[in-house]
Amino acid sequence: MSDLTQINLNNNLRLNYIDTTKFKTNRISLYFKRKLSKNEATKNALLAMIMERSSTKYPKTEDISKFLQQNYGANFTAFIKKKGDYQLLVFSIDFISENFVKDKTPILENILDFFTDIIFNQQQFNQEYFEQEKNNLKLKILSQQNDKKSYAKMRCIEEMCKNEAYGINELGYLEELQQISSESLFDHYRNVILHVPFELFVVGQCNIQNITKKFECITEDYVIGAMENQEPDKYLSSGIKEVKNVVEEDKVVQAKLVIGCRINIEPNSEDYFKLVVYNTLFGGGPYSKLFNNVREKLSLAYYVFSMFDRFKNVMTINAGIESKKFKTAYEEILKQRDSIAKNQFSDTELSSAQMTAITSINTQADSPSLLEDFYYSALMANRNENIQQFINKLNQVSRENVVEVANKMQLDVVYLLKEKN
Repeated sequence: MSDLTQINLNNNLRLNYIDTTKFKTNRISLYFKRKLSKNEATKNALLAMIMERSSTKYPKTEDISKFLQQNYGANFTAFIKKKGDYQLLVFSIDFISENFVKDKTPILENILDFFTDIIFNQQQFNQEYFEQEKNNLKLKILSQQNDKKSYAKMRCIEEMCKNEAYGINELGYLEELQQISSESLFDHYRNVILHVPFELFVVGQCNIQNITKKFECITEDYVIGAMENQEPDKYLSSGIKEVKNVVEEDKVVQAKLVIGCRINIEPNSEDYFKLVVYNTLFGGGPYSKLFNNVREKLSLAYYVFSMFDRFKNVMTINAGIESKKFKTAYEEILKQRDSIAKNQFSDTELSSAQMTAITSINTQADSPSLLEDFYYSALMANRNENIQQFINKLNQVSRENVVEVANKMQLDVVYLLKEKN
């Protein structure tokens, strides 16, 4: 990747440097990648929450806040993210570039000391913070049921991927949360943080030699543990014999329809770029078939869109509808899908889809976090395109390519969440 420089650290660990003068801030992130498992997902989610609160050098949350304020309002976050069959545990810090600091404050040195202390120098977890964050995670898991749009999608995925890692909730489960103690979570911290390979990202313009030296020291005695069961589940489906229909009832004013499909395109395949354009044409933008026909022309949905996970062969079509219009809306959605498979779309629709997809990719260059995510995703997919090369690939997608992708899509699950009678 022409915009990405990779530097080898100890134990086959990597520093990925995105050198750019576009921002007044720099960003450093560590990504720990774990295959989703029911036994571990809850612990990882809780780990991210409590590690934001304190460390050995900064024992109280107020100590962390004070440090960040003293260093020109730096921002530290820890969070989890789901990509395909993997749960990512991510630590990031954004801070002002020393190029914009008039005094001689050693910003980078301070940030590196703080960042590495928080991540690598935990000695135990504050019991009060542990109880607070355990309760906060409980509330987060429970709140998933309140956002009915997200809940319906989650339930559809659970039904599609019952025996796959992708079907696991990245926030975890209440029954698992109840069993976690401060001591068992700390044991998990030592197993993951100190023994799992990570990807280090730096975005901005800073003294990369100093960062490299710091992490060389940190990882000198880093012991990489066994990476058992870290391969993703079989990516391509072998064929769907029967579409599964699931209907559930809840206290909803607006019914939620989610159609789960298998798309059978590998994330590192050239077909991925065709899929991006296809999805934008079908339901991924304001000029899409679903938006213009199902919502605007026929008023069959309050909202309707399609989306997919690059690292899993799954696409979902999401719609808010009236229950009495379910059959009509469902049939119209399939009609729009079939129209693309039958090459029934205009050149204007295709070019609009390409431009929408390109605009979306271009916006990723306007944010350090999005730019970082673009390159991390590329690494996960074993691809080597930078943003401009990615755009060039989108421009090369033809009408025939889109039709080809449309004919690969297979219905798997139709999930409807409707109001109680």
